Amino acid sequence: MSDELPDLAEWRHDDEPNWERLGFEGEVCRVLGCPPRWQDEQGYEHEITAGAVSVGKGHVAWVECRQKKMVRDGTSWLDIEYRLKGRVEGRPAIDWVVETYNPYFGCRVGYMAWHGERVVMVYREKHDTYACSVVAGGDVRLMQVAHRWRVVGGTIEFCRWRSDRVERLSLSGLEPLAPLEGVEARMTGLLWGG
Repeated sequence: MSDELPDLAEWRHDDEPNWERLGFEGEVCRVLGCPPRWQDEQGYEHEITAGAVSVGKGHVAWVECRQKKMVRDGTSWLDIEYRLKGRVEGRPAIDWVVETYNPYFGCRVGYMAWHGERVVMVYREKHDTYACSVVAGGDVRLMQVAHRWRVVGGTIEFCRWRSDRVERLSLSGLEPLAPLEGVEARMTGLLWGG
């Protein structure tokens, strides 16, 4: 998947997961040289649930779920975590435990792409929706957004419950931008009343 997304490309909170668009099927697994699901030597099941490839730069990022049913003293539980991982020019560069209330309830990625040296992801966990921006080998920025969001042009736009304005963040660095209000906010289709 290219990090040069068309300006008019829009990704929305209410889109069904589109694995082809997220780079899941084919490209990410081909670059990594692995299947989308496998079991490791300790019995953990692994699954790549989303990913992005930066064409021509040798960057690949993916979300990997690792889980195993555990039993101790007659009590069982699921040991599970989601990690955002990345490689740059074939070398490990990102390994971040995805922030969730409880990983048992999942991590639904709605947007993921490379923007220069940063991989940006919008995802929903049990209670909240987050945008994260991670630079290879360093800084992680995490912002709680809202369940109603879209990525369009160079921004992440979102509307909180019963708000009459649309908040905005820059796509790469998640810096706050001036909000949209009035007609501009209504035109986004994100306001709760219409």
